[in-house]
Amino acid sequence: MNNRWIEVNKSNLRENLDLMVRDDLIKLVIDGRKTHTSISFMEQIEKSLQFPITCTGNVLIFEDLIRDLSWLPKEKGVCIWITDYAELLKEDIRSKEILEEIFKGEVFPFWETDVTKYVKGGKPREFYVIVS
Repeated sequence: MNNRWIEVNKSNLRENLDLMVRDDLIKLVIDGRKTHTSISFMEQIEKSLQFPITCTGNVLIFEDLIRDLSWLPKEKGVCIWITDYAELLKEDIRSKEILEEIFKGEVFPFWETDVTKYVKGGKPREFYVIVS
């Protein structure tokens, strides 16, 4: 398993589009042109992944819930595709950097290996963020 942040370009577009048709992944698409605040970014993920509670814009709650996902089918991975990534949080670059670091530094390693150390009976889960 190689959970990762994927920047789409012409040479890897087909491979990454294949992720979007897999039945074993829960998929969501976020339009970067329409996502101007970190709160709206978190709310879209919260709604799509059916978080049991709201994050109310709190990054720490978001981080905890995105590393929980116990309410989702255990056999399903997650794929988040962010279109027009350059436009995402264009007026709040610092929040964009923080959210990117949460995925790269916390979410991907947790779902790849750490879940087996910290959650009794925890199983790895595929997790991708694709940006284009």
